[in-house]
Amino acid sequence: MEKTEKENMNFWKQKAEEIRVQLNLGAAEAADKYEQEKKAVRKWVQESKQKIQENSDSRLDKLKLKLEELEVQASLGKAEARDEFEEQRKNFNQKLHEARQEAKEVSQKADSKSKAIADRASQRLQAWQTQFDIFNVQLHLGAKEARDKWDEQKGKFKSWLDNLDDQLDDLQEDSKDSWESFKTEVSSSWSNLKSRFSKN
Repeated sequence: MEKTEKENMNFWKQKAEEIRVQLNLGAAEAADKYEQEKKAVRKWVQESKQKIQENSDSRLDKLKLKLEELEVQASLGKAEARDEFEEQRKNFNQKLHEARQEAKEVSQKADSKSKAIADRASQRLQAWQTQFDIFNVQLHLGAKEARDKWDEQKGKFKSWLDNLDDQLDDLQEDSKDSWESFKTEVSSSWSNLKSRFSKN
């Protein structure tokens, strides 16, 4: 397995553990952690833009633009008014999604070096999207009915994380195909989990 794939695998293991911890945060703690993660996104975006600039592949230009838009949203301070916060949250999530979509598209079309940059960006953005989706649920808890629903869904998230851990443990160090299969499977299983959750 290549160095980049090992780094991605380690990143997913770390994110899975962070999400596991996040699932146990209350709404107030989740709001603070939300702001911390926005800062981490901003820092990562700045580093990624530098790598894109060093590469000078025009196929990465649109990704760089999407990352800059995400950086603007991640740089906004915490809104105090509820409606302002909701607007910020909505805009941030939209830019996060757009950046990830662009990274996925570039990853499918680019040469090896640009593909590696875009692939890594897609993986990171997917992990953050997962975290921010969970934050969005946690921040809307209030009524007992919502908390009961959250407890039920938290079990599904934990089961998904357990499955992710098992897949990471089973991923053999011998084949790029294993890594490609893993990426596709994680993306698909997360989409299925999110769609089941949003229907409830």
